Amino acid sequence: MGDCMANAEQQNLQQIFHQSRLNVPRYQRSYAWDEQQVDDLLDDLEYVIERQHELANERDVVHYFGTIVLEEDKKIDSPTPNDWTLYDIVDGQQRITTISLLVGCVCEELAKLQGYVEVDTSTQNSPEELYETYRNMYIKYKNKDNGRRLTPAQLTQNAYSKLVISEQEPDGVLTESNQILPARKLARAKENIQAWLDDHRGSRLDNEIESARQENLHDYFSFLYDVLSAIDDIFEVTKYEVDDTAEAGRLFEVVNDRGKDLTTAEKVKSHLLYCAGEVELLDSEAVARDFNEAVEVITNQGGDEELVDQFIARHWEMFTGETNRSRPQSDINGLHRRIKQLDRYASLERDHKELANWIQTYVESLLDSAGAFYAVYDADHLQDEYSSIDDELVNRIRSIGNSGAASNFRPILMAAYLQLNVLGEDFERVVEVCETFSFRAFEVVNRSTTLLRRSLKQEAHKLYMADWTDEEIEGIFGVLTMDEIYGDVDTAVDEICRFIDEKTAERAPETDFIEHLTRNDIFQGEHTTGWGGFKNKNTILYLLYEYERNLRAGEGDTGLYSLVDFASFSEEAEVEHIAPKNPDIEAAKLEDHDFHKNRLGNQAFLWPEDNKTASNSPYDQKYEDVYSESKVATLEELPEASEGWTVESVEERESRLVDFALERWSGETTGRVIIDEELSREQENEIRSAIQDRNGVRIATVEFALSSEADVSSDEYENKETCSNCGGVYISVSDGEWTCACGSELSVPSYQISQ
Repeated sequence: MGDCMANAEQQNLQQIFHQSRLNVPRYQRSYAWDEQQVDDLLDDLEYVIERQHELANERDVVHYFGTIVLEEDKKIDSPTPNDWTLYDIVDGQQRITTISLLVGCVCEELAKLQGYVEVDTSTQNSPEELYETYRNMYIKYKNKDNGRRLTPAQLTQNAYSKLVISEQEPDGVLTESNQILPARKLARAKENIQAWLDDHRGSRLDNEIESARQENLHDYFSFLYDVLSAIDDIFEVTKYEVDDTAEAGRLFEVVNDRGKDLTTAEKVKSHLLYCAGEVELLDSEAVARDFNEAVEVITNQGGDEELVDQFIARHWEMFTGETNRSRPQSDINGLHRRIKQLDRYASLERDHKELANWIQTYVESLLDSAGAFYAVYDADHLQDEYSSIDDELVNRIRSIGNSGAASNFRPILMAAYLQLNVLGEDFERVVEVCETFSFRAFEVVNRSTTLLRRSLKQEAHKLYMADWTDEEIEGIFGVLTMDEIYGDVDTAVDEICRFIDEKTAERAPETDFIEHLTRNDIFQGEHTTGWGGFKNKNTILYLLYEYERNLRAGEGDTGLYSLVDFASFSEEAEVEHIAPKNPDIEAAKLEDHDFHKNRLGNQAFLWPEDNKTASNSPYDQKYEDVYSESKVATLEELPEASEGWTVESVEERESRLVDFALERWSGETTGRVIIDEELSREQENEIRSAIQDRNGVRIATVEFALSSEADVSSDEYENKETCSNCGGVYISVSDGEWTCACGSELSVPSYQISQ
């Protein structure tokens, strides 16, 4: 930690409070714990008490409670014969405040037992003696004016005095109309703790305290004693003592990033190492080494603690197949709690051989997967790692990362990275179906980001486990994690791609895709209902970027070579309204300008070096001053200045962009309709709707081919719907009716299928 770390040592909480007065300085945030953090603390208490009973004093139980950083202020007037020291809490005030509140609640329970539970005071403290001892140690010494142990943050001082010092009920604070949020949070924390104690009291006492049996009263009294003992001796912290404010500030940054609680990664590692200390078959150094190396793969690339926790979570979904709605005993929240409490993972109740096998497999999997996670998280890293990887594939991964549902896809992309050749066709195939679904469903059709979250993560697990036998899976988890695990990787790839392709057809069909792309306001939805526009400007930029790539591809390698990658493009390029969004003069407007200005066909992009001074000018001036000089293929295909820019121009360009998008984000399963003449967009959409989901096959893409150009005998296609009269597949369209080439009317258009 460097030379600035003065006097670091492991201490229990009793030592922290002993002969101390603790103060939360003004620069610290006020009380902020929610129900989940309080419940986590209570769950930890139950766990360590249970472990202490199981070990029956065979060995010490220690629970790591994080870091406490204290800055010594001065010696103060002491209420005891021994000197007290005033400390400012630099880090750890949320935990310290909650512990003080918890001890206060337990003391209130002890006061209720006084006079009812019979205790042999020659061998054990009475409830009254325990009450006084712990109130003196953690709350206030003998009710002396200078005896308070803790002065919390300013915004919670009044509530703390009522709830802890004066032992008032939380309702009194919560019903005060002028109470601020930190005070209410402290009151709710007391409610949580009281409810927890009520549950334990109710489970142990057959009646109210006044009429309960002595054996039950003793049981509850013993539980309260265990809680206090655990707080005293088992909850261990790393205490840093600093000498001045400057040092405190440095440590504040270095140790815990401004008061953050332990990360998920830290909690998981702590439990795994605890298990390693309990199980002789485990090498604690090897467990720590593999875990640390996995984390360092992320942090060495610049990843922070939040990204490490993302990795731990995404790996967990891939490794276990767990999602919130599919996991066993879903009432146990928190990844680290599930690891240590569920029998199929790293519960100390498991057979030690099985436990050792699970932990070794888990940390090895973490280490193997860290590089995969970072590669699919940061496409630049993937491109650096595989210099020959196709640029378009890297752009697809970037596109997934830009979507609001990126976390849905990372487990399956990690599994594909680990199981497939990154430069091979199968990896490309998995990425393509994921990106097509992501772009169509999340970026354009605006589906909820929870869509397919559970299914995609389960498919990731199936791919990751595709080459495991049932016996191997049961050997690690004790049970089969899924009803169906694909028997091999090739089958897994086929089934997963088929599944995602069908979901693309179902949840982002081409008709919806077209509808959203052709709305008159793709940005803000001012003239539409239920549409918020592209929430991420990178979505429209990505579509325009891919269109630019498509145009440049027709120019050969030179055009593509000069195009920057999408990461750079999204930072440099700006969306350009061809007909100005805010025109200077009437001549620069379209007919019904406000209705048409935000249509897709009116959007292009400019580079930073392009002349933007004419951005609000009429089209002919913009063309001469900007578009004709820009080295952008998208702008080069615009009409000449003399032709002008009209609503018809917008519609024609919109149609080209939509046709491109349908081809670029097409699905794997393609239906082909053979027609005798070109159809309007409306006619095409009628046919798309008519044949969607026919014969149990959901079709992500429908293409139209002129009969004069189509090769009906191609082995690529299988006839799915043919004329019942002649068996033909050619159709004519007139007034919404479909007719076979032989003249027979068709109830469903004839089509072919390619997969």
